[in-house]
Amino acid sequence: MSIITSVIFTVIGGLVAGGVGYFATIVSLREQRKQKHFEEHKNNLKAVSKALDQIWGEVWPFVSGAEDLKLYRPPFGNTKRIENLEIKREPIAMELSNPFSDDNRTIQVGIDPILYDDIPTHFPELHKLLEETELEVRKNGKQILTLLNSLSANIYDKLACSDMDFPYWDGNKAIFKKFTDLKNEIIESDYAGDIFLRVLGEDEDDWPNKVRWLKSNNVYNEIRRLGEEIGNEFGNDLNKLRDLHDLTFKHINGTKEEINKIELTTRLKGRCRFL
Repeated sequence: MSIITSVIFTVIGGLVAGGVGYFATIVSLREQRKQKHFEEHKNNLKAVSKALDQIWGEVWPFVSGAEDLKLYRPPFGNTKRIENLEIKREPIAMELSNPFSDDNRTIQVGIDPILYDDIPTHFPELHKLLEETELEVRKNGKQILTLLNSLSANIYDKLACSDMDFPYWDGNKAIFKKFTDLKNEIIESDYAGDIFLRVLGEDEDDWPNKVRWLKSNNVYNEIRRLGEEIGNEFGNDLNKLRDLHDLTFKHINGTKEEINKIELTTRLKGRCRFL
């Protein structure tokens, strides 16, 4: 092989090696950008999931559980906010950890609207679920709050008309008063909540301490009777309330489950203008 030929092959080899190296660098940088973009989406989707929890709490304000449930006097709830709901504009409070200390702080943040609008490109199934959930909450939320307010008014009317003496703990012993003489919003809402649970048919195993208190103070049977009476009077509206509750919760929960699936995935699908 001549010197010239050897030089030519050497140059070509260098160019090929350089081209391969350049291409590998480009691919590596693109993968890094893609992974960073994926992490940005995952962090934003945590905010979206938290927003969905808040929205459900607005529609069904009893998310603390049956044992702590309280039913307040109507009116309650913000139907106008529900009717104009936009998930991506939902303000949320997030707890941020301080990397330099053990202190955590809660701040008001929002969902990143740019990343939210980028969801269809990478997560089409989630995009579909978010749109459906937003529509269902707008459509059903007002009806749920209207029915809850109506049911609450009925419960408070029945309690006010009851001849039963209602016990409450004054710090030392149980004191008994008529419902209209209690003059304590917390105690009143607690008894109203007991009847609400009875009307809904909530399993007593989910609120054992409340049930134990009612039985030990001999008011269990009257609370049960009032609950059955109100449930019968509410009739079709009670069935409608249950159906709307189940449908709306199914949409919100299904959307949160899809977000959880994305959190467990390792690769970002789809191309967008950020990559």
